Amino acid sequence: MKWSINNSTAGANCLFQLVGDPHSGSTFCEYGTRLKGATSFVYYLTPGLIDTWLASIGQPLLAPLFTAFWYSTLDAREVCGTGPPTLPPVQLGTLSESLETLKGYMYAVAWPNICECIPGTPAPTPYPPPGLTVPPGWPTPPTFTCVDDDVCATLERIQQQLAALAQTMKQDYELVTLLQRYRLPFATVAGANHSGLSGSGSFAVSRLKGLRVSIRQRPTTTTLPGPVPYRFDLGWIAAEDGANVLVEERRVSQDAFDWFPEDMQLATRFGYEFFPGVIADVLELQAER
Repeated sequence: MKWSINNSTAGANCLFQLVGDPHSGSTFCEYGTRLKGATSFVYYLTPGLIDTWLASIGQPLLAPLFTAFWYSTLDAREVCGTGPPTLPPVQLGTLSESLETLKGYMYAVAWPNICECIPGTPAPTPYPPPGLTVPPGWPTPPTFTCVDDDVCATLERIQQQLAALAQTMKQDYELVTLLQRYRLPFATVAGANHSGLSGSGSFAVSRLKGLRVSIRQRPTTTTLPGPVPYRFDLGWIAAEDGANVLVEERRVSQDAFDWFPEDMQLATRFGYEFFPGVIADVLELQAER
């Protein structure tokens, strides 16, 4: 540190006080952490490698927790730069945690396999095992048997399963293509029919794709000609959710039409306001299963 007063020779008294946080050594790996001697900097996370790491800590059944990391890479320097992360116990809900949260569990499993304490005198205290255990109700992997004297039968079953999988993938591909081109819905099935509706009212609905409105009786009103005549003064219809929040509404201006609001599946109630002299039927349209 250098201190001066504008190149002057005048005397001065100054007190420098350096303030810092006291160093508190870790209980484990007092001299730091590092990669193990012969380990790589980057690991390719194959299912076999993850299974090996899990077996080394005695928890091979935790494999379903790490399927999202299959065939990705892991930077060992990032893992071994500090001690293993402290994590909450594994629960069934852990399977649906974010990728960032699951990465912590991946690091905890990898750490004792690829990292170690920097040696020193006295010998450093190693970190304890991650302490991850399988919770009750955890999914178990399927088991397969292979009989040496019936290899052909086993191969035939594999071929049949591959053929079934290929057929399923073909159907999924065709469906996705249709969805991208034409959106939903492709088909609907008739649900409950509400006939003879007049005046104002409403009824409960649940996860519908749309509704079919048919005007059975109406007064003579102003009509605009066209391929489908436009009728004035017939009324309004609306879809709303359980909090009385409007999902969508529409003016009734044709004698018959199908209505597919974009967020109809969110609606829990259908409301109507028909003008005097109008009587209508409303058919619920459910998604094809």
